[in-house]
Amino acid sequence: MTTLTAAEVNALFDEHQAKFPQLSEKIGLLKTYYATKMWHQLTGVLLEYVHDTAFDSSGDGNELLNMYNKLILKMNYRLDPLKYSIITIACSRQFESLEDAIKFLEEAKDRVKNKMDATKKLEIAQADKKLALGKHHDCFEQLNLIRQELEQLSDVDAKVWASLA
Repeated sequence: MTTLTAAEVNALFDEHQAKFPQLSEKIGLLKTYYATKMWHQLTGVLLEYVHDTAFDSSGDGNELLNMYNKLILKMNYRLDPLKYSIITIACSRQFESLEDAIKFLEEAKDRVKNKMDATKKLEIAQADKKLALGKHHDCFEQLNLIRQELEQLSDVDAKVWASLA
């Protein structure tokens, strides 16, 4: 996997800075943590950043997806798999089509396939999107299957259980 240079990351976040000046503090932290390779701290700020409501109310409506494709995909191996899944789920809200969001989440499952918690978190998010589509039976079946699989595991992160409840 290739990573972006600090200049490329700065350019990406400078675009965000112009569109979302209210996120200046977080953007500054993201730039700093990326430049200093403080991946754990970067992940924490990135989690807050992608959940910010500024992306829902202004901009082109695809800034998170662009950032995901340009940055997050290239550094997913540096991120905690569960947090990567949560970031991916937050970015998926920018798809206009719920079917596209479900496909996007399915592709992300391939990148965390060896991490059960992260995979299950993405599957729960897919079920949520199916519910929003009105596919109640598919959602119900998928969630029941996930619950059965999780009950057989001994060490499941509380974030996964919380999203299933």
